Amino acid sequence: MKSAIITGATEGIGRATAIGIAKLGYKVIVIARNEKKAVELKEEIYFKTGNKETDYFLCELSSLKDVNATSIQIAKKYKQIDVLLNNAGLMMNERSLSKDGYEMNFAVNHLAHFLLTRNLLNSLEKARSARIVVVSSKMYEGAKADYDDLQSEKRYSMMNAYSVSKLFNLFFALELAEQLRKTKTTVNALHPGVVNTSLARDLKGPLKWIFSGIQPLFFSSIEKGAETSIYAATSGEMEGVTGKFLDKKEISGIKPVGLNTQNRKRIWKESEELIKKALKK
Repeated sequence: MKSAIITGATEGIGRATAIGIAKLGYKVIVIARNEKKAVELKEEIYFKTGNKETDYFLCELSSLKDVNATSIQIAKKYKQIDVLLNNAGLMMNERSLSKDGYEMNFAVNHLAHFLLTRNLLNSLEKARSARIVVVSSKMYEGAKADYDDLQSEKRYSMMNAYSVSKLFNLFFALELAEQLRKTKTTVNALHPGVVNTSLARDLKGPLKWIFSGIQPLFFSSIEKGAETSIYAATSGEMEGVTGKFLDKKEISGIKPVGLNTQNRKRIWKESEELIKKALKK
């Protein structure tokens, strides 16, 4: 039985993705911060798919030490992993810091998945043809990254901070795909669509009211949003395909901002250094 690890699977697109992949006969391994929700998801998967092969690990993605410890624990238990789906994400309307002192969008959406993936590479490479799937967003196109202020200390904008984190998701996927080009492991990023999810759960005040009001009216369902993730993780058509950006289950062109190799490598190096610093504390 093939296995798929999914972050952020207890809500929204991640939940629909976990159920969809379980239907295809995969063992679904959930990384969650809330045990009650993780147990409820296991029960829902069994009820809807008949698949009993599920597991979960508790992890706070805003703590790199927790991500490090959890990923080591997963690697010890699962010597082979077929799919890693980096799905979890958040959007903060006010600047806040992770447990390591890093800007929250940057820390959770990017750094946590960077470290998790790095620590699980050995287990992924033991699979016949492993897949790493990174949920990014077309919002990367409008990202205005300040490479001298990655923690948004000078200026913070909710939409830009989120967009920049999605750009860095794309950078990570493209750089890792290049590094793994000669292996059997593929890496692709994707845009899930404009979906009615709990992404804006951390918003406050008028913004939360606005998002809550317009999402059901204009955004796609979470099931629709999960389709591209499921496709990237399981479809035979994606066998051997790497270094691509998917939208609506099709390979999409990448805008110049996402193809800047110099910035891509700079963020990779900066990420390694920030992770090392956090783990040394």
